[in-house]
Amino acid sequence: MNPDTKRVSQEKENMTCLNALEYAYKQKQNDWSENTKGDYRSRFALLKSWITKNNLAGLDIARITKKIMVGYLMTWQNRD
Repeated sequence: MNPDTKRVSQEKENMTCLNALEYAYKQKQNDWSENTKGDYRSRFALLKSWITKNNLAGLDIARITKKIMVGYLMTWQNRD
């Protein structure tokens, strides 16, 4: 493995939940249409808000489990 690639991989492994989500969001933005960007912008803001309210923002991204994400999705079900 290229040493530079390995260094970047290690940095990503140590990202906080919020930093990792922001990184992924920024990486994908150029692939989206303007309508999609607007929709995802509002959904992303809601996700970031939920993460912050639930004290997950500083948690290492590797520790975010399926159970945590299902908890977030359940908040949408309860909005009806």
